[in-house]
Amino acid sequence: MINVKHNYPAAENQTYLNTPACGLLSKKTAEALNRFHEDFLNHGSPVADQWMLEEVPKTRQLVAKFVNADVENIALVPNFSFGYNSLLDSIGPKKTLVYSRDYPSLKIPLELKGFELIEVEDKHGFEIDQAELFDNLIKNEIELLVISHVQFRTGFLIDLKSVGDFCKENGILFIVDATQSAGASLISYRDLNIDALIWSNYKWMNAGFATGIMCLRSGLIDKFPPRIGGYGSFFVEGDQLVYRPSSRSFEPSHPNMAGLVALNSAVEEKLSLGLETINAHNSKLLQLLTSQLDHYEVPYYGQENKKGSRAFVVLPSTSTDFEKLKQEKIITTFREGYIRLGAHFYNEESDIERFIQIIANR
Repeated sequence: MINVKHNYPAAENQTYLNTPACGLLSKKTAEALNRFHEDFLNHGSPVADQWMLEEVPKTRQLVAKFVNADVENIALVPNFSFGYNSLLDSIGPKKTLVYSRDYPSLKIPLELKGFELIEVEDKHGFEIDQAELFDNLIKNEIELLVISHVQFRTGFLIDLKSVGDFCKENGILFIVDATQSAGASLISYRDLNIDALIWSNYKWMNAGFATGIMCLRSGLIDKFPPRIGGYGSFFVEGDQLVYRPSSRSFEPSHPNMAGLVALNSAVEEKLSLGLETINAHNSKLLQLLTSQLDHYEVPYYGQENKKGSRAFVVLPSTSTDFEKLKQEKIITTFREGYIRLGAHFYNEESDIERFIQIIANR
């Protein structure tokens, strides 16, 4: 098991099971941020210039290594929504399949931009049946599939490899929101047939707010030229700034340097531990959680699904249970009559045991 809780004060000071809502910063990341702000405070523009010329390209390379993508396919965006909306403007209205209960940030832009939407439903409030998904893609002559890797309401985890392969075979564009999986799930972009993989870094990436990543398939920009441009979109040639369409077209302004400092630190920590090790640690804690819920006959969404296709747990509950957990300094999310919780690499078995002790005796 991984032992890093000492580097995450918010995980030491309480039982923190709320990464599906907001990931924690490490001491190391906070120290890196403080150093950057101290340097900028004392030196001003030379620090910013050095970051723009040296550190931003290094960050792009580090992210490419982390997700196993070509560096030219990486865009450092402010968040998922910015990258996604900008990309939709480039693609233009298409006949699109979406999951009916997916995150609003996926569905609303499609509606506002005039995309024709077809919706697929789940089974038993949890599983998105893959055979039914494929059937809908074909019978409705879908041009674009947009879906979250992990569903925020249930924790259901789709099979990116199988779905991506099917989309490629049938000429269907495939866009994925990985905000609830990047940093915890094993994702190798080079091995997946995904046209655009986009995420924000404030959850399982543990990089704080106001940065995101967009991975774009080679050739996508040639087919759908960007309809956005700005400082980050230009290349320096001699004393001229020259615009060429590329992934950097989606980086239209000066970057959030402090946010990228945090991202660098978070990615370096995950690379040092190994994403396979992190994923195995999280899976073991998830298995402990679900087995204990089963043992105490505490219901949760997808309880009958034993295939491992979940990233976290959501269980029907009440505000009274949620407040009791808060009183015991056990941090989760409560909304729409359910409690959502997930374990990350700074959690330990004792965190799961504390939660079970309260929820099983409510």
